[in-house]
Amino acid sequence: MNNVLNSPEIATREAVQWFSSLWNLLPNPDVVLKKSGKTLADYRELLYDPHTSACEQSRKSGTLALEWTLQADESDRNAAQMQARVHECLERLNLYNVIEQMLDAPFFGMQPLEVLWDVQDGLVLPSAVVGKPPEWFAFDAQNVLRLKTRDNFLEGIELPPYRFLVVQHRPTYINPYGVAVLARVWWAQFFKRNV
Repeated sequence: MNNVLNSPEIATREAVQWFSSLWNLLPNPDVVLKKSGKTLADYRELLYDPHTSACEQSRKSGTLALEWTLQADESDRNAAQMQARVHECLERLNLYNVIEQMLDAPFFGMQPLEVLWDVQDGLVLPSAVVGKPPEWFAFDAQNVLRLKTRDNFLEGIELPPYRFLVVQHRPTYINPYGVAVLARVWWAQFFKRNV
């Protein structure tokens, strides 16, 4: 049993796929993007269609209409004292705006968010959470998110800890990019515009 505990992963891309060592970044396996030669940025155009936009707004509005609350463990004095600070921090971040940005994940498969930090009254707290375009990012062979920069587009750069969040819609080991709901309307929109 000791051989099983703390042993490394065996079934990895490196062990199975001979070409995984040639490329650091995994391509997005979205079938629609592959067949149409488009990128995630092209999915954004689909949201200009009135019907698609109405569906997007309806889906987001349903979630944003829910109330949120914090509940500290009343038996833990420190937690109860921090509750007000955390609540204030979330209010300052405009939590509903952050949630609305997170809700883009089902449409594009994922939604990266950059967290900016600041020291306030001796505490390190988030000062902003900003949604970033998913097409700026890729996953490496270990399913770790990387930023494709102008200087390092093919391999991307490693992201610092605690700086980025990524919300994924139905990700898997094979597809860390998640499933983009907009892929399901791409061809319908294409034929609607071109017929």
